[in-house]
Amino acid sequence: METKILPRQYPNYPVYRYPQPGPEGRGGPSRFVRYLWRHWWLPALTTGTALCLVGFYVLSRPQAYVSQASLWVSGKVNLPEGVSYSEELQFFFGTQIELLQSENLQARATNRLASLTPELKCVPVELRIRPTPGTAVIVLEVSGPEPAYTQAFLDALVDEYFVYRKEVRTASSGDALNSLTRELEKQENQLKAAQDQLLADQRDTSLAMLQEQNNSASSYLARLTLQQADLRMECQMLESMTADRSHGSEGSEPAPGGALDTSDPASARTPDYLSARQRVEMLNRDRDELARYLQPQHPKIQKLNEEIARAEELLGVFHRENRDQRAASRQSVLQKLETVNDSIKEWEQKVRETSQRLADIERHRLDVQRAQGSYDRLHNTLQGLDLNHNLDQELVTRMQGSSVAAAKPRGLLGMLGGASLAGLALGLALLYFLESSDDQFNSIAEFADRFPQEEMLGQVPRVRRERRTGLVRLVEPHDHRHAFAESLRNLRSSLILMACSGHRPKVLLITSAVPGEGKSTVAINLALALAFTGARVLLVDGDLRRGALDGQLGLAGETGLAELLTHEPVFKGDKDSAVQLMIQTLSQKAIRSNSALRPDDARLLKDTIDQLDEIMARRVQKTMLQTSVPNLFFIPSGRFADNAGELFLSPSTGAFLRQMRDRFDFVVLDSAPVLAADDTPSLASSADGVIFVARNRFTRAKLAAKALEMLRQRQAKVVGLVYNCESVHSRDNYCYKYKEYYGDKRRSAA
Repeated sequence: METKILPRQYPNYPVYRYPQPGPEGRGGPSRFVRYLWRHWWLPALTTGTALCLVGFYVLSRPQAYVSQASLWVSGKVNLPEGVSYSEELQFFFGTQIELLQSENLQARATNRLASLTPELKCVPVELRIRPTPGTAVIVLEVSGPEPAYTQAFLDALVDEYFVYRKEVRTASSGDALNSLTRELEKQENQLKAAQDQLLADQRDTSLAMLQEQNNSASSYLARLTLQQADLRMECQMLESMTADRSHGSEGSEPAPGGALDTSDPASARTPDYLSARQRVEMLNRDRDELARYLQPQHPKIQKLNEEIARAEELLGVFHRENRDQRAASRQSVLQKLETVNDSIKEWEQKVRETSQRLADIERHRLDVQRAQGSYDRLHNTLQGLDLNHNLDQELVTRMQGSSVAAAKPRGLLGMLGGASLAGLALGLALLYFLESSDDQFNSIAEFADRFPQEEMLGQVPRVRRERRTGLVRLVEPHDHRHAFAESLRNLRSSLILMACSGHRPKVLLITSAVPGEGKSTVAINLALALAFTGARVLLVDGDLRRGALDGQLGLAGETGLAELLTHEPVFKGDKDSAVQLMIQTLSQKAIRSNSALRPDDARLLKDTIDQLDEIMARRVQKTMLQTSVPNLFFIPSGRFADNAGELFLSPSTGAFLRQMRDRFDFVVLDSAPVLAADDTPSLASSADGVIFVARNRFTRAKLAAKALEMLRQRQAKVVGLVYNCESVHSRDNYCYKYKEYYGDKRRSAA
C-alpha cells in the first residue's frame, strides 16, 4: 500500500516567520550599501574615466617654465621737518596686484619686449601674483612654454610697472603743488579778513576802557541788587504789620477794658500815645476799685466812664494817624523799589553790551591766530616741497630680479588624486540616484519589509538554466542543487505545517505581478516537492494565454483546461452548455428576487450542479495526464483562449475545482500574471489560497503592491509570499548555505 503524507490540522502550531528587517534590512547593511556591493563597477568606471581624462590632459599639455621675481613695499615717504606720509597697506597691496595684472600694463610689457628683443617669439604666458604672508613682499610668477621669453616678459613687466608709477607720481606732484598754492591763497585771504575785523573793533573802542566800563557797570549793578533786596524786605515788613493790625483789632478803636494795645509798635513808641494809654489804664483801675462798693449808676462811676471814653477816643485818633502814616511809608517804599528795578534793567543791558563787545573782540583775535597758524604751516610746507626729491621717492623696490625660467612640475599625482576623488564622488552620486529611483526588490529583507503584514512562505535561490532549453531543470528527489532543493522542501513544509484554523488550503493558485518573475517554475517544482511526499498532487496549467508547463514536463494532450471550462460540446455526449445555462438562469433568478430559491428551484439547482459535476468528472478523466513522478498528475492549458476571464467565472470552474478538491490532496494552479490580464483575479477567489511570487532584482514594489491590492479586492486569500531567484551568497539569505553538510562529498564518503 502506498504511503501518503496528508495535510494535518494544527490550530495552535506556531507560525514560522522570517525575521522582520530593521531600518537597515534584516541584520544586514543598508539598501544603498547592498546596491553599491552589486554595482561597484559604476564608481570604479567613473573613477577610472576621470583618471584617464586627467592623465591624458596633463600629459598632452606642453611643458611649462616658471620665472619668479619679488618686490618690497616700504610704505612711507619721508618729508622735511620730520613729517612722514604713510599709505594704508591694507589697500595698497590689492591696488598694486590689480595694477600688475591689468591688461594695460601687460600690453606695455609685451610692446617693450617686442621693441627690445624682436628675436624672441611672442607666446602666451600666465601671470600669478601673491603677497607673502606676514611680510611686505609681493611675489610675481610668470609661466610659459618658452623659458627665454618667460624670463624676459617678467623683466619687462617689472620695468613697465616702475615707469608707470613714476608717470603717475609726476602728474600727482604737479597736482599737489597747485593744490597747496590754491590753499595758501585761500588761507591768506581768510587771515586778512580776520585782521581787518580785529582792527576795526580796536579802532572803534579801546579795549582797556571797555573793560573798565564793564567792571564799573558790574559793581554798580551789584549795589543796586543789594538795595533792591533791602527795599523788598522793608515792603514785606510793612505789609505784615498792616495785616497783623487788621486781624488784631477792628478799625481804630482801642482795646476793650482799657488794656494797653502793643500790636502797633510805631504807635507804642510815641510819648502822647503812651501817656494816653497810661491814663486809660489808670481810669480803668479807679473804676474797678469803685465798682467793688458802688453801683454802676453812681455818679462817680458814670464820671469815670465818661473820662475813659474821652481817653479811648484820643487813642483812636492816634491809631488812625499811625495807619495813614504806614500806608504812606509803604507807598514810598514801592516807588523806590520800582525806581531801583528800572535802574537794574538799564545797567544789566549795559553790562551785556560791553560783555558782548569784549567777546567779539576775543573771538576775532582767536580767528586771527588760527588763520595765521594755518597760513604759516602751508607756507612752510610749500617752501620745503622738493618735487624731485621728496615726492619722487619710490614706495616699491625691486627686491629680487627675475630668476632663470625652470621647468614647472606637472602636478600629475595631485591632479590624479583630485580626479579620483571627483570620479568616485560622481559614481556614488549616480549610484545613489539610480538606487533612489529604482524600486526593485534587491533582497528578501526589502521584500519582507515592504509587506510586513504578509506571510513569508520561503525563498527560492537562483540556479543556472540549461543552455539547450533556457529553462530551469526540474527538482529531483536526490538533487545535487542543495540550496534549490531545500528551499522547495521548506516551501512545502510551510504549506503543510501552516498554522491555520479549519481546513488547510488544498487548491493553491500560484501567480505574480508581471511576466518573467518565475511563477511557473515555482508552481511546477512545488508540485513535484509535494508529490515526493506521497501526496496526490494535480498540477494545472491555468495560464490559458501563454501556458507552457507541458513543454517542461514533456507531455502533450489533445485537450486541456480551456476545453474543460468551455461551453462548446468538445467532448462527445456532454451536455455541458445546457447544464451551465440552467445553473446561470437559476442563480440570476435568486439574485433578482433577493431571497432564497423556492424548494423546487433549489432542488432543480442542486440536481443540475450534480449533473455538471458528473460531466466535469468524465471530462477530467479524459484530459488529465499521468507524469513520470508517482502521484503527480497534470492538466495542460489546452488551446489558448482570449476569453479566459469569462471561463473562470463560469459554473464549470466551480465544478472543476470541486472535483479536484475531492480527488487530490493538493491542486497547484499556475495562472497568468495579475497585471497582465484579468484572468487571475477572476480565478483567485475560487482557490483556497494564493501564493504570490516576486523575483529578486526584477519585481517592482509599486507593481507588487498593486497586484496584491487587486487580489484583496477580489476576496482572494493570499496565504503567503515567495521570493524567487535570491542569491545564495546574499547576506540576507541565512538558509541552506552549508553544502558540505548535505552534498556529494558526504554521500561519496558514506
